[in-house]
Amino acid sequence: MQVIKEFKHWYDRCFGIEAVLEKLDEVVYGLIDQYVVDELYGRLASMEIYDISRGDYIRQCVDMSYLDESVERIEYRIMEITQDKNAMKAYREARKAYRGKFIGGGFGISGAIKGSVKAGALNATTGMAHSLVNTLGDAGSSIAAAAKKAGLYNSDTKDSMVMGIRNSIFEIFDNHMSLVNTYYSGYYESGFDVDRASALFENAKKYPDKRKDLLIQAVLTCPTQWILDYIFDNYSEERMHVCNIGNCFSDLESYWTRFEKVFQSEYETAKQQGPQEVEELKETIYYAMQECGVEESEVYDQINYDELVRITEEYLLCTEEAAIKRVLHKFMDYDAPDIQKKQVIKEKGIWEIAGRYGVEYSQEDVDNILSRYYFGEAKQNEEKAQEAKKQIRVVMNALNVTSSQVFDQLEKDCIARLCPNITEASEEVCQKMTERIAAYDALEENKQPFVDEIKKRIDTIWTQEDAAIFDKVYLRTNLHDVDEIRQAIEFVKQKGRTENAQKYINALETCSDKNIKTAQKYPKKMTTIYEILGIGLTFAGVILTLMHPAFCLIFFLGIVLWNAYNRREKYWYLLTINETNLHKDLFLPDKTK
Repeated sequence: MQVIKEFKHWYDRCFGIEAVLEKLDEVVYGLIDQYVVDELYGRLASMEIYDISRGDYIRQCVDMSYLDESVERIEYRIMEITQDKNAMKAYREARKAYRGKFIGGGFGISGAIKGSVKAGALNATTGMAHSLVNTLGDAGSSIAAAAKKAGLYNSDTKDSMVMGIRNSIFEIFDNHMSLVNTYYSGYYESGFDVDRASALFENAKKYPDKRKDLLIQAVLTCPTQWILDYIFDNYSEERMHVCNIGNCFSDLESYWTRFEKVFQSEYETAKQQGPQEVEELKETIYYAMQECGVEESEVYDQINYDELVRITEEYLLCTEEAAIKRVLHKFMDYDAPDIQKKQVIKEKGIWEIAGRYGVEYSQEDVDNILSRYYFGEAKQNEEKAQEAKKQIRVVMNALNVTSSQVFDQLEKDCIARLCPNITEASEEVCQKMTERIAAYDALEENKQPFVDEIKKRIDTIWTQEDAAIFDKVYLRTNLHDVDEIRQAIEFVKQKGRTENAQKYINALETCSDKNIKTAQKYPKKMTTIYEILGIGLTFAGVILTLMHPAFCLIFFLGIVLWNAYNRREKYWYLLTINETNLHKDLFLPDKTK
């Protein structure tokens, strides 16, 4: 129906539910007047019915109560959202007062309506129309309420209004038939005859030469599901008409779903034939959508998506700037909705035109895009790496991105080539590596891990060199001579270049006759016995003490033995520097006896 088609187009161009309600009467009544009243009223003259004016015809035949009920439900929901009880009360009273003027007898406007049936005429007569919109404009200050109201501007609301318009048109035609029948009894037959339609359908299948005429009669008699199914399956040229008939009756299955299956099959064939056949099929689907009043098609969307992806594949293979620009223009010029282009730009990382279409990328998306420029030879060759780095910076600037894992990895890989085999390098080589890194153009945070690793390597070298000297100093120091110990400590402090020197200092500072005596006991068998008894008696004491307090003595004995073991172990490892330097004084007889 042209009325439905134009209404949907108008609805989609509105900017919210309030804008729809404000102009709804004017738009819908204008369409009804243009496509329904003009058509039906014009037929009266061909029937030689001359004694009814246009105004009388409107009052007797035009009934928009179905649309009115649909709008009433929507407006009531708006008032519930705004919670304006006074508006709700006024609304109910107004609806009750004027309901009779909208049901059964046309619009209820006294006198002839000249020209189009406009909302202005309705306002002038009833004083109401949709003044609710203005009331709600003042009441809707709440952000939450405004958001909920905005949510009413959706496809469900549109479908509800479409159903109200469609049913109102059917009601108008029913009233038109009744009016004509008052002049010519039986001119229009009321209702459908299922039995007669079934007989016509069965005979249509039996007699091929009369099949088309009989099928037409069957549909006119009663467009049942099985009759329409048969025509849809066997007469491809009639599918759009069948789809339109199905749309007019809510109790019939939507034929667009079946249309989609046909298109899907044809698309699979067209893909094998070539791009020209695909474009022709796309045009066919679009024409069918327009004729059937359908706004969305999965196959149509799939064709658009697949072609955009195919163009993107060309883009990804381009290396020269001119070729890239040419393919990007091809992508932008392709006849597909922007929302689908945005989807492909987002999925495939077409960063050059992302800003034009308002596409934003996550950090993960950005890294995926940049990884296209850093691969293969660029990971092995410094010159290629620098070319990739330059391109990556261009992309990052275009996307307003300041950091990237891919960029960081590129710089780290380049720095790694400046300092190979750090763990085996000499001190001199390490110094040269440090100088090269300092002079290299890279982020400091990417340089730092390598600087730290070189420092660690130098520290290892110094530790080994110092340890060789400190081991000799420690082993020749008399651990019972306070002056020698003091001199050794001063030497280590002065010469030590790493933290490793501290363990020599700790060992020397721990040297005392008492501590040496304790350490000397560690290698003895009794130490192991102390360890075993300490652990065993401690645990046993805990368990037995729960049974009787007297057993706490066992627990304390275990603690004493465990502490004795720990002291021997502590001083042994301190004075042997973790058993790396077994000083002779630890094995001499106790001089304190």
